[in-house]
Amino acid sequence: MLVKIKDKDGLARDISSGAVINTNATSSHSKYVTKKVNLANASTFLRVKFAINLPVEAGIEVWYKTSPVGGATEWDSIPYTQMTPDATIPYYSNSTGRFIDASFSKNNMETYDAVKLKIVMKSTNSSEVPRIKDLRVISCA
Repeated sequence: MLVKIKDKDGLARDISSGAVINTNATSSHSKYVTKKVNLANASTFLRVKFAINLPVEAGIEVWYKTSPVGGATEWDSIPYTQMTPDATIPYYSNSTGRFIDASFSKNNMETYDAVKLKIVMKSTNSSEVPRIKDLRVISCA
């Protein structure tokens, strides 16, 4: 997980690497970004599942990037690709506390051996925001 802190110079940095993060080069204020995960076995399938409480004023986007097996492309230059949900996600107000399982899948992908996810949470009402728990990522051949 990318964790940001402000250093003595007021710069946001990645705790694990110390690299400066450009907080202005983002499209959303709320997102969860995983670390790059290197797989023991190559894969052609990706499924992202989580429980979500999604108010009507809110939205969610799931993005991924993968590294092709034997690819020489630098990781940071690989663009993210947006996933679509497997089924419509019903809306529930935060006050209900109701979570629904959501699933995003991608089949027949180019064979890859590393993956990174970005989950973007948006809302037009700061009192009704998407809430996510129980993240599961499945990658197999």
